[in-house]
Amino acid sequence: MKRILLLPSDHGGGRGHVSRCIYLAKKLRAAGAQVALVLENKHYQEGIEAGINTFLLDTRKEKFFKFQFKKPFWPRIKMIDTPEKMPVFLMFSALAYQVPRDQYLSRSIVNRRFKKLNKIVEQFKPDLLIGDTHFLTYLLGKKFSLPVVQITRLAGFPPDPQFFWWMEQPPKMVEPHAVEPFEHLLEKLAISDVQKAEDLLRGDLYLIPASPKIEPLDYDEEHVLYCGPLTENSVVDHRIPFFEHPADGSYVGKAFEPVSY
Repeated sequence: MKRILLLPSDHGGGRGHVSRCIYLAKKLRAAGAQVALVLENKHYQEGIEAGINTFLLDTRKEKFFKFQFKKPFWPRIKMIDTPEKMPVFLMFSALAYQVPRDQYLSRSIVNRRFKKLNKIVEQFKPDLLIGDTHFLTYLLGKKFSLPVVQITRLAGFPPDPQFFWWMEQPPKMVEPHAVEPFEHLLEKLAISDVQKAEDLLRGDLYLIPASPKIEPLDYDEEHVLYCGPLTENSVVDHRIPFFEHPADGSYVGKAFEPVSY
């Protein structure tokens, strides 16, 4: 029985990554795998209520680690200009913006979370890690020599992210220095080729919850698998447009066949 640990990004305002991983965990468990989730306080109970073995990544004390002895003494996100009206949508150019959103504001916070995740891996002893935009999954895989599956999309696809896929010339935007909080940890793990936030989301297999017609990727097919939306569907005989498989079938189980355990 394979042991699989799922790590969704769980520090933002929504629950999209969490719901996808809960759905996937149920499918993998039904296929015979032993699964576990890592969730923070906000969504921890959802994992428990779903009947999944859930580990708590407690980040509540991190507020004491945001203070520094040099400017800025308290790193935080601050708008340069206050908008006169609420924007219709928010545009950003890379996953670099998600690093501060997920409160990876300093090396001490990164190291603290990584140590907690180390203990979870040592306790659960997984054969495989699955990350959903979690910036420490790839690094855990490197430390424990575990294969990593990453749930991702065209916009943040690590080998070739395309946030502005509809534009010939992407707008120039000043992005956060997203890798800096991870630099000390990267040095300890002897990883020298991480240049941007998307590089922290590398994996041995990329699981795309879409179809090739909607999100075409020019990449080695051996390392990319389209599985359709990772969500419950009560109308099981309903076909998803542009996707040839059932809306809630067992196709997702094939995603892990190419991954070496």
